[in-house]
Amino acid sequence: MGYKYFTLKITLRLALIAMTMLAMVYTWLQGDYLLTTVNLALLTVIQAVLLVRYIDKFQRDIAFFFRSVKSDDFSMQAQQGAFEELTQAMQEVGDHVGSVKRKLADQNNYFQHVVEQLPVGLLAFNHSGKVQLINAAAADLLQARISDIEECDQLSPGLSQQLKQLAVSQQEVVTLHSNHETLLVSLKASLLKRENEELKLVSLQNIKGELERNEINTWQKLISVLTHEIMNSVAPITSLSGTIKGYFLNKEDGKSKDASQLDNGTIRKTVDGLEIINKRSEGLTSFVEDYRRLSVLPKPQKEAIVLKSLFEDVANLHKRELEEFGILMKIQETKLHVMADKTQLEQVLINLVKNAVYALDTSNDQKRIRLSALKSENQIDILVTDNGKGITDELIDKIFVPFFTTREGGSGIGLSLCRQIMNNHGGSIQVRSELRGDTVFTLRLPQ
Repeated sequence: MGYKYFTLKITLRLALIAMTMLAMVYTWLQGDYLLTTVNLALLTVIQAVLLVRYIDKFQRDIAFFFRSVKSDDFSMQAQQGAFEELTQAMQEVGDHVGSVKRKLADQNNYFQHVVEQLPVGLLAFNHSGKVQLINAAAADLLQARISDIEECDQLSPGLSQQLKQLAVSQQEVVTLHSNHETLLVSLKASLLKRENEELKLVSLQNIKGELERNEINTWQKLISVLTHEIMNSVAPITSLSGTIKGYFLNKEDGKSKDASQLDNGTIRKTVDGLEIINKRSEGLTSFVEDYRRLSVLPKPQKEAIVLKSLFEDVANLHKRELEEFGILMKIQETKLHVMADKTQLEQVLINLVKNAVYALDTSNDQKRIRLSALKSENQIDILVTDNGKGITDELIDKIFVPFFTTREGGSGIGLSLCRQIMNNHGGSIQVRSELRGDTVFTLRLPQ
């Protein structure tokens, strides 16, 4: 409605100017109406000026609105102008934009407060090293609210370069000396864009306390298992050696018997006891040898490994065993390859397949093991899947503890060895399991 009113007024003004000009031309041609002609000319000029002012007023109202938006001053009221409906619409838009900006400012303040209170340090900087964001936790770790990443070198020489070269999703652990205390700080980077600028966001977290707690917990579990295994061997040896000693002592005075007092039965029982002691000693020696193998692992000699070929080698090694237990081995068709120590990675897969065979031993369903691989952005996952009896939640946290085993005659170092090999490759091993469902061991290797 307002737009039509504006158009009508412009049309009428132009029509009046045109009529005035026609009248002026007519009187001028008649020649006897000079004064009238001059007056009509003046009237035409006045109408033209009023039209220009009318349009100019409309333009000023629009310019006024956009200046208000630009200056974020939405307390200003748009003036009533030539185009009242547009003026009102502009005021409503201005109020809405102002409301949105106030909400954004409130959200920004909220997120700034949240970031400031986070226990994890956050540090964002641009390509030139200028710090755009640093929260209280990061300032505490770096001992200052730095404005340039180069200032980190005052705390730890070379730290700024480490931060700049830290790849996206890469995690590194650095040592910092803060307030006469040595800290182990985990660094992880991601990229974000703000306006037209790319920023690197680095999280900093002191993991020393957590590592120490995990280390203590691991040692406690290891000591518990070692104590259990050693006592299982030492207790029978102690008991049996005391029994054998009793064969050679007089009950009355506790003195040694003469050779004439020893019969063949005593000698036979002594030999039998010594054989048992010898077997338990050999078992204890084997246990110590297993521990030595676990604690001394050679550095990986990495090479390019075609996974399909590796899967086939592992399957061939277990071919007889798989046929004996009626287990179907499936191998994924894949062209993926990884950089790893072939011997060590093959050993990991052998251990996992052996465990899968053991899990399927009592299964009545169609027994199957599957070797497959998946590729993501920065890593390759190797999956060993079986449909055996599964692992309970109670056991799943213990299976990687050295010497822990639920298998009769098992050493309990297989999965521990697998985890250590994967850690030495910069990767990890994970497991998820469902009772009477699939158990999946995932070997994660950096690409």
